Amino acid sequence: MKVALIGGLTIDTVYTIDNLSIGGSHLIKQKSIRAGGIGNLSRFMEEVHNVVPVCFYDSESPVTIVVDKATSERTIFVEQDDCRYSQLTYWDDIKEFDWCHIAYIDIMENLTVDHMKRLRKHNKVISVDFCLTAGYTKHEARRVYKLLEYVDVIFISGDNLNAFNQSGLDLSLYELKDQIGITHHKGYIIYVDGNNSYLYEYEPTPNLNTLGAGDYFAASLICQSLANFKSPEQLLEDAHADTLFFLKENNDD
Repeated sequence: MKVALIGGLTIDTVYTIDNLSIGGSHLIKQKSIRAGGIGNLSRFMEEVHNVVPVCFYDSESPVTIVVDKATSERTIFVEQDDCRYSQLTYWDDIKEFDWCHIAYIDIMENLTVDHMKRLRKHNKVISVDFCLTAGYTKHEARRVYKLLEYVDVIFISGDNLNAFNQSGLDLSLYELKDQIGITHHKGYIIYVDGNNSYLYEYEPTPNLNTLGAGDYFAASLICQSLANFKSPEQLLEDAHADTLFFLKENNDD
C-alpha cells in the first residue's frame, strides 16, 4: 500500500494537567514532545498497521498544547503555522499513490482547484480532514467548498460543521457526488455513502487524553479500507476500536 500524507508536520509540546480553570494555577502532571499533524497519522499507521507512509510538508511548526484529562479537552496554541503559508513546492512529486490524505485542507491557504486536479489525475483515493473549529470567513469557507469536488472521502467533526455554518455556509447540506462523508462528534460517528447513512454510537471514555484521536481514526480507516473490504458499519467499529486502544496505550498516565 502506498499512502501519502500531505499537510503540516508540527512539533507538539504537550502539558498534561488535572483540571484546567481560567486564570488559575495548574500543576503539570507530565510534559512530552512529539510530532503532530501528519506526524499523528504516520505514527499510528506505522505502529498499529505496519504501513509506512510518505509525508509531504514544507517545514515543521511549533505548537503548545494543554490537555485537561478530567474533561478530555485540550487547548492548543499555534506558535508558527507554516502549513498555512506553504507554497506546496512538493506537489508535483505526489504521484502513483493508492491513497492521499490531506491534513488539514482548511488551513492550506495556497491549495487551489488546480492542485486538486493534478492530485486527482495522478493518484487513486483522496481524503481530507479539517482543523479549524471557529473563525472561518465566508471567503475561506467557499474556497474549501470548491476543493471538495475532487475528494473521495471527507472526514469532518461536528465542531467543524458548526464553524462552517457560522460563516454562512452550511456544509451539512453538501451534496455527496460518488463520495463518502464521515462526521464525528462526542458519542457517535456517521458514515454517509450516497443515499445511505450508517450510525455508530459509543460511550466516551472519561479521564482519557484524546489528543490526536481524529487523526488516529482517519489513519485506521484508511489502512483498513486499503487492506480488505469491510461493510461501513464494520469499518467504523474497527476504526473506533483501533483508536481507543491506541489512546489507552498512550494515555500519559
